Amino acid sequence: MAILRRYQYSCRSFEIAEVDGAQWAPGASTGAGRISAPGAGLFEVSDLHLSDKKVTRAEKLTFSAQLAGRNFAYVFADLWLFDPGNDLAYGPIWRRYVKAPSQRLVGGVKAPKWQPEQRLSVTFSPAWHALDDGQQIALGRLLPERYGVPLRTALYLVQGALRSPDEGTARRAILYFSSNGRLQQTQVQARPGPAGGYRPVTLAEGDLFTPFVGLLRRSGESWQEEIAQSNTLVAGGRELHSSTYALFPGKYLAGFTIQDMDDRLHYYLTGLEVYEG
Repeated sequence: MAILRRYQYSCRSFEIAEVDGAQWAPGASTGAGRISAPGAGLFEVSDLHLSDKKVTRAEKLTFSAQLAGRNFAYVFADLWLFDPGNDLAYGPIWRRYVKAPSQRLVGGVKAPKWQPEQRLSVTFSPAWHALDDGQQIALGRLLPERYGVPLRTALYLVQGALRSPDEGTARRAILYFSSNGRLQQTQVQARPGPAGGYRPVTLAEGDLFTPFVGLLRRSGESWQEEIAQSNTLVAGGRELHSSTYALFPGKYLAGFTIQDMDDRLHYYLTGLEVYEG
């Protein structure tokens, strides 16, 4: 398992490493290896603009872009850690749904309803998510579970590998956290493979959790997402929780990620530098 990058935050550190095992292939949401379907994205994003490409840790940031076309299902506002030495990005360290001009119900669930052309704009205080077991921290790839849910009641999920200290085999797992960082539920995959469903479990004393992290690698003019991992944490028997921190000085990518009707993700990101101030 090769370590790609180590980061220091306050008195603690976390790392990004290659995944330990070929079974942790990207999920369907990355679109990797899938055959194009009628729902594939037919759109373009132009005029991607940041209010400032160099900000202090305390400044608010606005980014905007023009979106036109069809077959876009969801739009996310994203922040990624950028590693210029390896020309890679890790994350997303912060992700939120972008609200559409209107909405529709699909099977009783709220879904965005987009126009053929619209201006996207998001203003927020830049931050990043960490998982914390009381002793160590890891990069937390917390993804919002569902569109259209108020922030105070939203759940955020983290995918990773869960292993009992008495067992050698790790299982794919999803941990759900509330907006205040409390662990709400843990689910493990019943059997390996894309068709393997998940079932809820109760964490046992000493259970270990290794969170997965998205890794963006350049592919021509676009980005291709792969899977990496962060530090292994003790999930059972400790108060594992998520925390949100101000960005530390360094280089980032900010912008929009669009999920098309075929579940493929398309990344439109630009550079951002954060400095102490």
